[in-house]
Amino acid sequence: MAVLKTYKKMIGKIPSRVGRILAHLFSLAVLMFFVLAIFVQSFCLWLNSDKGSVWINDQLSGIQAQSPYRITLGNFHYAWPMALGVSSLVLTDKETGRKIAELDEAKLSASLLSVMVSEAAVALDVEKIAVYELPSQAKETSSQDSDSSREPLDLTEFPVSKLNLDVSVDHLQIAPNLIPNGLDMSLSFASVVEMSENGIETKGLMELGNIISDRAEFLPTRLEYQASANPKDGQITITALTLDALSYHLAANGDYNLADGNFSLTTNIKMPKPEDYASPAFSKPIEMMLSFTGNQEKASGEVNITSEVQGRSLSLSSPLNLDNKKLALADIKGNLAENKLTGNIEMDTDRGELTKGFITLDVASLGVVKEFAPDIEMSGSGKITAQIAPDLNLNGMFQNITYMGEAFAEASFTAVEKENVPQIDFKIISASQKKFKLTGKVFVPDTDNLHVTLKDIRATTGAGYLTLGGEVTEPEMALELSAKSFDLTQVPFVGLTESPLFLTKADGRITGSFIHPELAFNGDWQLTKGRKNAATLNTQISYRNEHANLDLTGAGKGINSLTGKIDMPLVLSLSPYKMEMGNMTGSLDGDFALGPLLRHVPMNAFKVDGQTRTHLEFSGPQDNKFSVSGNIKPEEIRIDLPSRFETSIPKLNVVEARATDSGETSPMSVQLDILFDAPNRIFVRGWGLDTELGGKLNITGEASSPNIDGTLSSIRGRYEEFGKTFSLDRAVLRFDGQVPPSPYFDIVTSTDAGDVTAQILIGGNAEKPEIKLASTPALPEDEVLSRILFGTSAGQISPFQAVQLAQALKKFSSGSSGSDFFNPLGTLRNITGLDDITVDGVGTEGATVGAGKYITDKVYVDVKSGTAENSGSASVKIKLTPEVSVESSANQNGSAGGSVFWEWDY
Repeated sequence: MAVLKTYKKMIGKIPSRVGRILAHLFSLAVLMFFVLAIFVQSFCLWLNSDKGSVWINDQLSGIQAQSPYRITLGNFHYAWPMALGVSSLVLTDKETGRKIAELDEAKLSASLLSVMVSEAAVALDVEKIAVYELPSQAKETSSQDSDSSREPLDLTEFPVSKLNLDVSVDHLQIAPNLIPNGLDMSLSFASVVEMSENGIETKGLMELGNIISDRAEFLPTRLEYQASANPKDGQITITALTLDALSYHLAANGDYNLADGNFSLTTNIKMPKPEDYASPAFSKPIEMMLSFTGNQEKASGEVNITSEVQGRSLSLSSPLNLDNKKLALADIKGNLAENKLTGNIEMDTDRGELTKGFITLDVASLGVVKEFAPDIEMSGSGKITAQIAPDLNLNGMFQNITYMGEAFAEASFTAVEKENVPQIDFKIISASQKKFKLTGKVFVPDTDNLHVTLKDIRATTGAGYLTLGGEVTEPEMALELSAKSFDLTQVPFVGLTESPLFLTKADGRITGSFIHPELAFNGDWQLTKGRKNAATLNTQISYRNEHANLDLTGAGKGINSLTGKIDMPLVLSLSPYKMEMGNMTGSLDGDFALGPLLRHVPMNAFKVDGQTRTHLEFSGPQDNKFSVSGNIKPEEIRIDLPSRFETSIPKLNVVEARATDSGETSPMSVQLDILFDAPNRIFVRGWGLDTELGGKLNITGEASSPNIDGTLSSIRGRYEEFGKTFSLDRAVLRFDGQVPPSPYFDIVTSTDAGDVTAQILIGGNAEKPEIKLASTPALPEDEVLSRILFGTSAGQISPFQAVQLAQALKKFSSGSSGSDFFNPLGTLRNITGLDDITVDGVGTEGATVGAGKYITDKVYVDVKSGTAENSGSASVKIKLTPEVSVESSANQNGSAGGSVFWEWDY
């Protein structure tokens, strides 16, 4: 209360005249503010008039006379209370006439009230700044080099002691030609500068937001600094400088003296999560320490980089020396596990070029590559050397290399610069078991703009070769390809080591631009290398106007006729790389002779021959899947079973799809829906079996592991074993899933053997079939076999017959069969072209000989003749429908008959 009373007494002592003077002064200040505001607004209106436009253009012309740029302003306007606005500002390069940058809707405002207390506040708000290209280099004036002296700055000349600057840009856009795929972001900047007799103190904060860029993680999001300067002695001190981005953090401090040029700088850059932004191989942060002290003529320092790769220490260090504009890294040392880097380099700081130096990388084990690329398996050792004197000369040599399971004797390259044109020579030689070699030269006439010349790129496989050469530039390219007798089985990585395909001749051309390339390829392929009259394929591939076509024709041994066609929408770009496939459609029609085609395909020792017609249709990819549907209709198939089945079936060399950059696998699958339709004429012979089958199979599932479902059932046949002919009671090949283990055998044969009916049963699957003996009534296997061989029980045979029985049981249990012995009927059948030949009852009075032949797909004729009088007969079987058939027969004694058969599957 005492303080309040004292305050009131002081106010009360002020004369009323003084109060009136203060009120007048305040009113005058407000009046001056409004007058100034009206003046500024009137001035802006005048600038938009014809006379104002002429005046401002004259002023701009005077300013731009000595400048290489042209400035165009549009629509000055006034904004309350004290702000100037402009709707557009365009900066144009006078020399090229091209637009460099453009500014839209900018407003510059200042606070007059703050000036009254020796402070200034300036704010700039811009809606959009677009940068289209970098300005051409302005010529340096001679005045810049004529006087390098600096006068001390008198801070008392400034009307304010404190300056606040605020800049806000809603959209800062940089064109794609300056930054790949462009950049769009917002920017805000706030800075405070305080001036006094002792110097200048400043601090500021810049933030970038809403960043849209391919490399947003490497762009700074926040920059904060604090610095001071003493204009009297020219000392500038950066107290703290920090820069933050998503992927790294930078902290620096230092000082610089304008008078003598001495400086000191300490910088620390840290990438806390290199596994996210550099490589998953890093197991610790990457940290770089840089210190530098001296002046523009002479300075020294050190750089150190440390991290860890999969638990292995990574380091790189070198002292730094600057002497007369030559920066030297005098003793470079780097280590990653057993691999070491050594050397020294020197750089001209004026030109920014390396002038001399030598670097050696000793690679003790190429297995280190797997740390950075887990999908790549490599081994081997080598050395890379780089010599700069003054041109770069790079050499590399590696020995005993293995890459993804493929072995190479050596790989080498040399990179030199001749007449300012970089040139790369390389050579890769495969290990002794292959004949593959790759050599070539690459020239880069223009390193600033994309221009590459490929010369003598040659891959050889023994006497065969494939060559590639031509020019690649940014606007267009022209590459030529040719090949002759090129053996794909000798080429590493393509996964065709078991392929029968052999490229006999090819030529191709790649033209167009990187964005819109065009391709034409014509190749002749041989299915069996070096064989006379071998089957050949011709492929013609073209890509143009975002559409790809493939035309396929075939001829030669094994291919009676073959045509195919594929059409596919395709968007292909090489820079930037893009490949977008549309839904493919296509078809294939062929008439094949299976024997020659399957001769080199692993079939688990089956010998397959015959004729078949095929129609397939392709489509996709839809949901990352291709579809193949159609039908296979055999005219005739002959399968000769081996004397012994192998225990395993060779498997195809299927290469799995690699992981994408995101780490997820995305294999392209092929879905099958094919009907194998063979109502008859599938002949299976061997192991004593001679039968004709028919049926339907549905082939579905993935092409890499298809499912086959259905059955092939016996139409007629017999089984021969131990010199006896068995009637074929049942013969079914059941397919139920993948091959192997399908098909599953269900074969029952029988014959009269003395006082029993003996049976031989074949079951199990194709990998391991089983054969058993049975009888009605039931007897042990040795008793059944005794009756088959001798017509009596095992207890009544002679000692010599007992030896024969033991040998037969041994042969039987070992899996051998009648097919192990000479087969004269098979030879006679191949000579005559008959489908079936039978001989029954040899050595008896009722011996007969029979022959059968298909006249058409549905008509079968069977003729038999015996030693007995009037024992000949003939029959004709006609299949009217898949379920109904008619059979007519006639005997030599004059009798005849007919039958109608109806088949029903249940």
